[in-house]
Amino acid sequence: RRSSDLNAGTERWRVHRLERREEFVDAALRALEKYGPDVAVAQIAAEARVAKPRLYRHFDDKADLFSAVQDRISALLWERLTAALNPDEAPANLVRRGLDAFLSVVDEYPNTFRMLIHPGFTTERVLEDSKKIADVLAALISGQLLAMGVDADGAEPWGHALNGAVAGATYWWLEHRTISKETLIGHLSTVILGSLERIAAFRSEERRVGKECRS
Repeated sequence: RRSSDLNAGTERWRVHRLERREEFVDAALRALEKYGPDVAVAQIAAEARVAKPRLYRHFDDKADLFSAVQDRISALLWERLTAALNPDEAPANLVRRGLDAFLSVVDEYPNTFRMLIHPGFTTERVLEDSKKIADVLAALISGQLLAMGVDADGAEPWGHALNGAVAGATYWWLEHRTISKETLIGHLSTVILGSLERIAAFRSEERRVGKECRS
């Protein structure tokens, strides 16, 4: 056979394996939502309508499969956030749209998020995504403070602090569900926007006092 035929066959096989892998990730997400964070590989295989050994042709082990699930959720999360966040919008709209984008993914895959945010499942990817969200919040804080003519050197720790507040509230919401997603967005918006206002006021006061001391 010609090398071009061999290369074409190899590429078709590679694409087929990628497609099957994605189908198994789809099945894992369905099984997670059906059975919960403690879902067994056998339940995922049954959802995919294959035997367990077939799954293990595409994943090294359960951890590798769940890592692929995490990659899928992370990509979906950033796709939603990127589409929702327009830096030219007013802060109130920006915050609400960002929270809605984030919580819409949580609402679609609650059991998957229960698994991902469980302390026993913390991975480098989870920490990386958390830091990226904190950086988005820090950029929002920095942009608003600079627009007000106020020093923004505390934006990074404030961004991480607010990210912790959102993560904690999301974990509580997943466990209790006593309020709607829209109500939670309203509460978290109040926290974030209130923090922005207080930070700006604090920095303005610092600047005023500094001028008085120098005069």
